[in-house]
Amino acid sequence: MLDILFVLSIIINMKNKQTLIDTIYLDMDGVIANVQALAFALTKWMSWDMLSQQERLKIQSYLIHYKKDFFQQVPPYEHTEKLYKLCKKYALHVRFLSCFTPDSETEFERVTQDKRDWIHRYIDPDIPDSDIIVIRRKKHKYSINSGLLIDDNPKNIKLWRAHNGIGIIFKNLNNCAYQLESLNFRKKPCKSTLFHAMLQKQR
Repeated sequence: MLDILFVLSIIINMKNKQTLIDTIYLDMDGVIANVQALAFALTKWMSWDMLSQQERLKIQSYLIHYKKDFFQQVPPYEHTEKLYKLCKKYALHVRFLSCFTPDSETEFERVTQDKRDWIHRYIDPDIPDSDIIVIRRKKHKYSINSGLLIDDNPKNIKLWRAHNGIGIIFKNLNNCAYQLESLNFRKKPCKSTLFHAMLQKQR
């Protein structure tokens, strides 16, 4: 007969951790969209790693302004799909939050649509446009309700944390996974987890 106390111990162990994160916001450029690879290929820069974050952003903005199909050509990273799936394990919602300063409203609308198309192409075609947020500045406005931001720009993370959000500076997939686990948030339970546990107990 199934040990009820054993089942209860599994449930209690799951509840010992904090609740799921309401929303994880994923930055795009430099986190899931490999703009560096395309910018390097187009500029033949001697070493992209030698440039500061601000220098990279300036080059990227220049390319977006003068090369109309720039973002349509940006490739994903090898880790892009895995990172998205990882975030879905920890959060009720996963949204994309990208910042871009345009030269005109027309350019802003074009880049916004390009980024939405990119997400639909490389992540999931069913993601609603409302979950793909492109803004001009101030990402930290979205830090309410304990939102978590994963971003490769330390400045964005610093501001996010200053406004009571949780921020992870993205370096690589393994480091991000470690930081998410260290926050002690509960993962979404697999539907078969309890079932398998029950079977193991009965054997």
